[in-house]
Amino acid sequence: MKFKIWTSFVIGWIKVGVNFIIWKSKQYNFKTKVRIYNSNVKSVLLYGAECWRIVKIDMNKLSAFHNSCLRKICNIYWPNKITNDNLYQKTGCTSIDVEIKKRRLRWLGRVLRMSHDRIPKVASRWTPPGKRKRGRPKTTWRRTVEMELKELGLTWGQAQALAKDKTRWRRDIVAAPCPIGGSKAKETNIFTVQAPLYMFKASQYSLSCYQKIYFQTDSQFWQFWTAGH
Repeated sequence: MKFKIWTSFVIGWIKVGVNFIIWKSKQYNFKTKVRIYNSNVKSVLLYGAECWRIVKIDMNKLSAFHNSCLRKICNIYWPNKITNDNLYQKTGCTSIDVEIKKRRLRWLGRVLRMSHDRIPKVASRWTPPGKRKRGRPKTTWRRTVEMELKELGLTWGQAQALAKDKTRWRRDIVAAPCPIGGSKAKETNIFTVQAPLYMFKASQYSLSCYQKIYFQTDSQFWQFWTAGH
């Protein structure tokens, strides 16, 4: 898996070298350069990213590459400085970790809608036999997805039920970790009960703001979901 990540990383740098003349050229406007980066460089860099098992060091390398490319497109070099959030707002892009999370959740919805005899569905439930070694468990794709679902206030069973509706899954789950204009979103609570069992992030966005809705019982959640919010 690490070989696949670094292969995409190296090919991405090759694409940067090919398109560097375009980014420096004054014949193309700013929006065209960003579109070229998204289609020719980022698409190659993140090829197959929905199946990656990413650790922190890999994510830092990918983020540094992504931010470096955007700074070159914006013609921002040392000693000029710009924050990452302002960089994303200027280019209309999101952070690379949010982009990967979005792809992973989209792929998860597709896997959950598969029949039980499909290989990806079997692999998502498979547990290796034997006893693991001492120490902290290694980061796996399944553990990463479960952690992301936990951030959205969903269990694996609830996600499997929600994934049956493809449109709502992409609108309310895939879009949840992707605020517009930056990597950090401001939270606005609609209402809060005293003993929330789980939390669901709705898909209504206003710039970099998203909303949290808390539910006290399962019936409140399913009533909200079936009503189409």
